[in-house]
Amino acid sequence: GIERTLWIGIGAVIGAQLGAKLSSKVKSEWILNSLAVALGIAGLRIAMSALS
Repeated sequence: GIERTLWIGIGAVIGAQLGAKLSSKVKSEWILNSLAVALGIAGLRIAMSALS
């Protein structure tokens, strides 16, 4: 509902601020690897829910 939407919005704003600050301090290779792992986990969760 609306409460969940608000929390997602708040998390997105905070995450964007933190990401902007960290982007100048963290190597791009580390960021890309982290995103790849997160995408892989999301894909596994989708596959697992489709199979069950």
